[in-house]
Amino acid sequence: MNDPSIRRFFDAMAVGRDAFIDADPVYRFEQAARQRAVLSLLRLQPRLSVLDIGCGNARDVACLLREQPEARLTGVDLSLGMIREGRAGLGASGTRVGLVAGDAALLPLRSESFDRIVCSELVEHVPAWQAVVAEAARVLKRGGLLVLTTPNRRGIYGLDRATLGRIEAWFRPATHPYDEWKSPAEVEAALADAGLRIVERRGICYLPGYTVTYRLPVAAKRALVRLAMAGDAALGRRLPRLGYMLGLSAAKE
Repeated sequence: MNDPSIRRFFDAMAVGRDAFIDADPVYRFEQAARQRAVLSLLRLQPRLSVLDIGCGNARDVACLLREQPEARLTGVDLSLGMIREGRAGLGASGTRVGLVAGDAALLPLRSESFDRIVCSELVEHVPAWQAVVAEAARVLKRGGLLVLTTPNRRGIYGLDRATLGRIEAWFRPATHPYDEWKSPAEVEAALADAGLRIVERRGICYLPGYTVTYRLPVAAKRALVRLAMAGDAALGRRLPRLGYMLGLSAAKE
């Protein structure tokens, strides 16, 4: 499952990743909306063991640590570059977090060893993504929750990507080695096949789309984000299958 091209891509992306996201109002909003949804779905409690599969540069691990400082946190990522950046970014607080390099489809972890698992914006980058879901189910404790998010092929951005985005790709081909968005039905079927019961569904981010939105002037992006912030959480609950990202929590019983 360990595709060298995917690992090299994320190694190259690792340096300056947070600065890149935080410099753009739309990217920053999307990541903040995703993190809020993950925290809400995760139902954290003190002293739980939490695993972040595909933790990247530990941006979400840092968020989890701020939300629940007593949690026992572990992060796994294929990219050594991302792991190095994560350790550097966490600084002294990183002594309480275990960050390890590993394949999400073959986790170097014991079965039924975590109370909560986050798998956020990962499965679209893994060809054998159902194996990732199965591995997450394996290491999740009975009574635990898995929270999974991924870009939604059937949502607002997915429609944009399949039409204007495809035209744009003819002129500017994507550099990502693998980026296959999923439909709600595909993700729900994979969770069920892994023996997990869906607890809650959430849509994430309802900006108009990415083909134009990402290319607006900064001032226009800020104005659009201010408008989006007012209704994004409510839309996520009412129209969970139309967001840019799908958010689901699933229980192991």
